[in-house]
Amino acid sequence: MNSRQKILIAMVVVCLLTVFAFSKPGRISGDATGYPNSCADSDNGISLAMKGSVSGYFNGLEYFYEDYCMSNVRLWEYRCEGTVWNGDVYTCPTGCSDGSCI
Repeated sequence: MNSRQKILIAMVVVCLLTVFAFSKPGRISGDATGYPNSCADSDNGISLAMKGSVSGYFNGLEYFYEDYCMSNVRLWEYRCEGTVWNGDVYTCPTGCSDGSCI
């Protein structure tokens, strides 16, 4: 390898190091495709007596999730927390059917 090739390789390495050193981590997180994180809840939060759903975008990908019964007395209820979805398990005292407590 001659000195010209060594200099060229050194310049490329310096350029790459500079780019990585000054780039902001997570800069495109949540907006990789131009869609910012979002969340909409059809039953406006925790509503055990109504089957609801959450929908929106997370990290550029579209999603749609519906509340559902995990058993005949356990309900998984989706909700929004700001621009992201979350969910919890609830016990339905009189039973669970089609994504809501009865």
